[in-house]
Amino acid sequence: MSTLNPEKHKEEARVVAPYFFQYYNKFLERIKEFIPEVSRWSIPDYLFPDGTPSFHVEPETGMRVDLKKLPRPTIVPMWYLPSDDATTSAIVKVGNALTHTEKGRRKPLSKKVVALCPYAMLRQDGDSIDPADKQIRSIGQAVYSEIFANLIKDYYSDLVILDPHSDKAMEYQKIPHISLTATPLFVDWFLKKYSDVELKKKVKIVSLDKGSLQRCQKFAELAGLDETQIIVLDKKRNGHKLTGTDFLYGDPKGFDIIIFDDMIDTFGSMEKTCEILKEKGCKDITVMATHGVLSYPARNNIKKAIKKGVIKNVVITNSLPQADYGLDGIGNVTILDIVPLMVSFAELVIDSSIADILNNYDKRVSQYIMEPKDKEKVWKHFAKNVGLSF
Repeated sequence: MSTLNPEKHKEEARVVAPYFFQYYNKFLERIKEFIPEVSRWSIPDYLFPDGTPSFHVEPETGMRVDLKKLPRPTIVPMWYLPSDDATTSAIVKVGNALTHTEKGRRKPLSKKVVALCPYAMLRQDGDSIDPADKQIRSIGQAVYSEIFANLIKDYYSDLVILDPHSDKAMEYQKIPHISLTATPLFVDWFLKKYSDVELKKKVKIVSLDKGSLQRCQKFAELAGLDETQIIVLDKKRNGHKLTGTDFLYGDPKGFDIIIFDDMIDTFGSMEKTCEILKEKGCKDITVMATHGVLSYPARNNIKKAIKKGVIKNVVITNSLPQADYGLDGIGNVTILDIVPLMVSFAELVIDSSIADILNNYDKRVSQYIMEPKDKEKVWKHFAKNVGLSF
């Protein structure tokens, strides 16, 4: 999608925390494969004589004289996990180290710092109301999307993020951002399995709720499916527990089913939804999701569902490391590589700007961009297109 030009002196810094050292090294090594000439900033592990830590970044290769060429644009791979304090701290420390100026250091190490974010946990985006008794269940709930926005706004110039949860999750962002989607990668997998027109007619795409409908519409468009081949569900929950499922549109009977969502967590409610679809008479079920959060006991639930024949395939990306170590050895699981997509867009942002990309992208690039829309507006537009009346 773009070609690296070493003369532009692109740099890569890493948000460093124990979790990343342990699990994300494989992903980070993949980034190096796609931008091999990029200089690395290293973060030395150094303590002052009194035991206090020193946090700074410096060129991993090259001479100190290279610092005279600064500031340079920098790509910073990061994951935002609110439960991991070390990661949250590192996001700020790396950003500060790259952009800080003072007397004696008039130039920052980097002026344009692009946050490359395969996954950010931005789901907790408001107080919740219990649908059963209409009572507010949680007041003063931490809004992770707002916290993340405040973490990066002073140090990072741009944000490239993959499949954020919703438009609400992104409305707090204070820097230019672009929301990428891995949908074309899933469509490529789909088209290898359903390769001709007649096979495509035997498939329906399931949106688990109104919030997933925009993603499913994108899938249908790229896969050459009709919008009437989308099934829209409405999951009933009490807290995190699935209590029931309504069919807002569509009938699965006699069709192969593709469930397409943004994430898989424990797979408990997903398995129950698949059982409901089976009871309604569908054939094979493939579960697709961008982010494999895979909280315990997801591995056991997925393995059991495949063995029982409740689902046929699981397709996720490597946006989180659990995809590699959490599902290793389970058959019928496919892991899609999102590194080329993420790096290509980070380079586009370095070479131009997010505004230019959003205003001038061509069809080849546009398939990978999906800015989240209000789910109720998406639903109303869809309902009108398929002839539903309210």
